[in-house]
Amino acid sequence: MRLSDYLYHHRTIYYLLFLCFLCRVILVLTIDPFGSDTVDGMDYHNHAISLLNGNGYPLHGSLPFVRPPLYPFFLSILYYIFPHESYLTARLFNAVLDTAACYVFYKLILLIWNNRPTALLATLVYIVNPFYLFFNARVRVEALFILLGVTGVYFLVREYKNNFPSLFNLFLIGCLFGLACLCRSNATIFALLIPVWMIYCNLKNLKKGVLIAAIFGIGCVLTIAPWSIRNSYSYGETILISDGLGYAFWISNTELKFDDLYARNYEEYLEADKKLWRETAAVEAQIKDKSTVERSNHYLKLSIEYIKADFPRWIWLNVIKFAEFWSPMARLDMQGWKAFATLPFGLLMLLGMFFYAKSFFSTNFDRNIWLLIAILIFGSTVTGVMTWSSVRFRVPLVDAYIIPFGLFWLQNKYLKHFSRSSEAADQIV
Repeated sequence: MRLSDYLYHHRTIYYLLFLCFLCRVILVLTIDPFGSDTVDGMDYHNHAISLLNGNGYPLHGSLPFVRPPLYPFFLSILYYIFPHESYLTARLFNAVLDTAACYVFYKLILLIWNNRPTALLATLVYIVNPFYLFFNARVRVEALFILLGVTGVYFLVREYKNNFPSLFNLFLIGCLFGLACLCRSNATIFALLIPVWMIYCNLKNLKKGVLIAAIFGIGCVLTIAPWSIRNSYSYGETILISDGLGYAFWISNTELKFDDLYARNYEEYLEADKKLWRETAAVEAQIKDKSTVERSNHYLKLSIEYIKADFPRWIWLNVIKFAEFWSPMARLDMQGWKAFATLPFGLLMLLGMFFYAKSFFSTNFDRNIWLLIAILIFGSTVTGVMTWSSVRFRVPLVDAYIIPFGLFWLQNKYLKHFSRSSEAADQIV
């Protein structure tokens, strides 16, 4: 078969999905499959074991806040079904989750662009992108979070293209975004902004816009509410999902973040990390008798005091954090020369961002879908820069949606003779 045939053949996506799963399994089996994990991974694993043993959900993990519950609950079910409770079990199932996310992502790009080559090329980039591969090599929440996020966006775009015909579907989409919030609490901003987008899409029929936004919101609220009620019962205070905002803001808006950003090599990065742990232990000793909400507020107070003491320096800190968040590659001090493997994909993201911005002035791209992607960019940037500002917080919410803009341009420039509609492609198979 010629390349053009593969770019249009309906079976190509299944070859790619097999490649996606194979790459992730090989990486998992190559990188210390039975070894321990990062602090985050160990917490998720230990929380799942606690649930499995009937000891309930831990009040705190290694870090001084309640972790969002969905991924540990998911792992506990996984460990129940597959009794070998190891990091390897979780990592291998992450490969399954990300392969599923890869397929939904393909369907989303095909739905938005109506161009199979663009969708297949974007899927291939997703498969070999080192960022996504890394997320699956460890026990991290990203695999489940990406699946929930891309599935929610896919069904949201599909409902929009059909003029929001089903209130029940919108309720289920709200539930999906509620689950995403329970997976990573910084997704809450999307649960707030998407109803505004729905109303904007229906300005000519405002009553309908308010109704569908309300149904979406009800789905979110009813999904999150049981966990919030549990928190109220456990702590005697109102905690929507997690009390980690104060701590996350503190570690990212004081001199501690400068130490992290200015690290020139792995040793300096480790030293900055050790200093963070020492400072955390010192603050925890001061607030050990405070309630959960009071502890979070104390961290917020420390951050605000730092901002007031030297506002220009805090502005400069956020400029650097913004640059780190939008960096086209992983950090050299943490990854060494391996970081350059991520650079081509970061450059693709920047190319996609250029053509995404340019498409705002084009009549060939749906303005409302453009705004929906803008919500993902804005929400992830605000929450990412104001907290730890890692590339890790950008990639799941931005790169996969932005890169196709650049790929579409590359395809039209260098593969123009393949540019046929998906309908025409179906005649081949």
